[in-house]
Amino acid sequence: MKRFLMLALCLEGRLAAADPLDRVFKSTLDGSDQAYVEMLPPGFDSTKAHDVVFAFHGHGSDRWQFVRDPRDECRGVRDVAAKFGLIVVSPDYRAKTSWMGPKAEADVLQIIAELKQRHKVGKIFLAGGSMGGTAALTFTALHPELVAGVCSLNGMANLVEYDQFQDAILESFGGGKAEVPEEYKKRSAELWPDRFTMPVAFTTGGQDTVVPPQSVLRLAAKLKADGRKVLSIHREAAGHATNYEDTCAAMKFMLTSASLTMNDANALRAAKQRIVDNLGSLKSSAPDLRADAEVFQKGIAWALRYDTPLAPDDLPLVKKALARGTARADLLAANQMPWTAKKGRVENCYRFPKLPVTWTHEEIGIGEQKQPANNHAPVFIFPNPLAAGRYLVLNSGHTFHEQEFAAFNYLLFPRLGDWALMKITNGGEQWQPTSPTFPEEVVCAGYFDEAWQKPLILSS
Repeated sequence: MKRFLMLALCLEGRLAAADPLDRVFKSTLDGSDQAYVEMLPPGFDSTKAHDVVFAFHGHGSDRWQFVRDPRDECRGVRDVAAKFGLIVVSPDYRAKTSWMGPKAEADVLQIIAELKQRHKVGKIFLAGGSMGGTAALTFTALHPELVAGVCSLNGMANLVEYDQFQDAILESFGGGKAEVPEEYKKRSAELWPDRFTMPVAFTTGGQDTVVPPQSVLRLAAKLKADGRKVLSIHREAAGHATNYEDTCAAMKFMLTSASLTMNDANALRAAKQRIVDNLGSLKSSAPDLRADAEVFQKGIAWALRYDTPLAPDDLPLVKKALARGTARADLLAANQMPWTAKKGRVENCYRFPKLPVTWTHEEIGIGEQKQPANNHAPVFIFPNPLAAGRYLVLNSGHTFHEQEFAAFNYLLFPRLGDWALMKITNGGEQWQPTSPTFPEEVVCAGYFDEAWQKPLILSS
């Protein structure tokens, strides 16, 4: 029991987030010293990209509120950020009465630039409570291209009509509503709904007299009507606070809904369409080359269709694949050969990284087992070299036919091991499950060794 307890404590220490780092920088706007707190997530890996969430404090507080305060909003943001592996950045942004004026805005932009120099930064999310919830909305209205998602807890979306904390807002904005009306207008999120193309989560209280909910509710309704990704949690009996459960729900919605920004999605769709247009002009004399270029746009089409949430490292890989597909389609449309040719024959060998598999136009190989590629197909399962904890499965499906299944239900169990090479005989293109003859046969099959490398032959 004692050993188990010590092991649990060790694991807890290993998974715990790093100690908060209090960072000071000199403002490029006015030369003043400004500060923010940075918290790295459990298991932080500097070689990988990490998403970032800015946590903006409320009126009268400072950068330590979302780092140390036990109140529900702060705990919820911290806990969800740790669960999703986010870097938490909690800035002073001209504490304690910021309201995201011009100087605070400049500080946040400078912090983002500094973060990108120090870390591999993926998406940037904004969260905050009260004045901080307002700040998150304001910064997004000013710089939507930088923001992947917003979580506004009891915030204000219309500073033109807001009538509280006016002395602090006047100082932050450089004047009152009559002196600098444009500052109040451009920092009012409700007036710029077209800029909120990213997922947005709101929490509001019906009895909130500090930051009344009406402007946020109107903005949420407008975004919903426009088909945007919006979560609005309104508690009619609640005041100026959000409980832990609602905070976590709002944060999780923002993070899990932020697969692609609208700008990224539109750019991918446009690039995909360019590949389709170029491939459409190709003659049928190059079906293999066309299929090879076509696979890139097909992958993008499926990713956009299902709107799958992407990890920080995913989008650069998707863009790289799309750029490669575009280059190939452009070359093929110009009647150029993008592959190395020798004696009029394409020699493009597909080698899976770390997999004991080779596949050329002439030959398929698993380990030392080689078969002609024109009438053979590989079947295997293998740890995905690009995603730990996942597997790569090729040609997955039933290893029996309908007639066999009707007679022997034990055939539901796998029978091919980790890998197999199948020979596709004549009639394969017309094959149907009820066919009395089966146009494929197992040439050889077996398992990989303990290192998932050397294939062990069990049948041939």
